[in-house]
Amino acid sequence: MAERIIGPSFRNVAAGSTAVLELPKNYTYHRVSLVYAEDGDLADAATMANLERIRLKINGVIMWEVTAAEMLAINQWKGHTLVDGYLNLFMSNPKAATRQAKDQMALSLANVNTAQIEVDIAAGVTNPTLVPHFEARKLIRNIGPIRKFRRYTATSAGSGDFVYNTLPLDDGFEALYLFSSLVTGVKVRRDQDVIFEAAAADLDDIYALYERTVPSNVFVVSNAPDHRLGDLIGTVVNGRNVTNFDLVITTSGAGNIPIIAEQIGPATR
Repeated sequence: MAERIIGPSFRNVAAGSTAVLELPKNYTYHRVSLVYAEDGDLADAATMANLERIRLKINGVIMWEVTAAEMLAINQWKGHTLVDGYLNLFMSNPKAATRQAKDQMALSLANVNTAQIEVDIAAGVTNPTLVPHFEARKLIRNIGPIRKFRRYTATSAGSGDFVYNTLPLDDGFEALYLFSSLVTGVKVRRDQDVIFEAAAADLDDIYALYERTVPSNVFVVSNAPDHRLGDLIGTVVNGRNVTNFDLVITTSGAGNIPIIAEQIGPATR
């Protein structure tokens, strides 16, 4: 484990505001834990939802954008124990098999101008407090490939299949998380080849081998549940850029479907 450090204070921690943390650049970050309380009480999962958006920005570009509820569900899927009051943002891979695999996505900032974590706090909460804890090493190096969580929205017009094909193809996908009870199946088609196909009822069986439990009302698409980077859903195949990437989504009705894409790629885009 890296050193455990209490970080500098967030600015502007208040109901209805965006709290901002400037990440010190003299560390390599494995995990940032956001310790959140209201009126002195550590937040349970329901209260944690009052952190309405969490963003990681590198040089002003959004690399992560999730709600606290989404991040808790993703952490649950990855096998992390949920502890009241602590929202963990994992930059590295603590569940990976080797030390190299655990550490290779750790966030280094030596050649970065600015690195910030922003947290939108819901209006109407009472006496919110937000304290960052770092699991980090005093290791100064240039930023490399990083983990990203980017959000999109697909819209189903009614029950049946529809195609969502506007995901950016700049980085490989470790997982896609569809946050809706409407989703009953997903097929992924890459340049006409089907590379993933499952119904919601199949997911527990698919991922049980990797000791993954799919959270309620989340459909997880992943060919790399054990964090093997070679199993990412790539956007370059045999040296050629992918040109068509379709999610064929089966739903039970109409509605918006938030999608969080977990991707691996450079922090320059």
